[in-house]
Amino acid sequence: MLNRVSRTLRSRVPEAVGITFIATFALTIWIGLRYLNQADWVRHTLQVETALSDTWSLLQGAEIGQRSFLLTDDEAFLQPYLETQEKLPAALDRLRRLLSDNPEQVAALGTVHPLIEKRIALSAETIAIHRKDGFQAARAKVLEGEGLRLMEDLKVRFNAMRDTEQKLLIARESAAVQTAT
Repeated sequence: MLNRVSRTLRSRVPEAVGITFIATFALTIWIGLRYLNQADWVRHTLQVETALSDTWSLLQGAEIGQRSFLLTDDEAFLQPYLETQEKLPAALDRLRRLLSDNPEQVAALGTVHPLIEKRIALSAETIAIHRKDGFQAARAKVLEGEGLRLMEDLKVRFNAMRDTEQKLLIARESAAVQTAT
């Protein structure tokens, strides 16, 4: 009887090894796919952070271009402002697409967008005043402080959006590491 049990077990060893191999292989694939998914979310968060920085840089460029033109009366200094007008819609669209998975960030962008439009419109108005009425009139408009208040408000909002993404990045990196270990 013992011989029969021993022979039966030996004949099942290849099946058991095969099942173990298949299970190990399937588990490895599952862990690998899960890690890749986590890594994709980390990459996504980094893309959002880059898009936020790019958009903020465009806004700063517009302000620098406007102020430089007001100080020098040299149209060449308007280049960053003109570049912002050209590139900002695409930058905001990219940001909107990247944030579409996060309702909190979509809402934050929704509050930022009108402020951006106001800031760009104020720059255009100040440039037009300078061209029409000269430096002192444009200076008076700048000294009203609306542009400064808008940029400070935008800076706070962009920093809050970056902070949210930074928290997501930490959580997503942690999840990726836990999956890999």
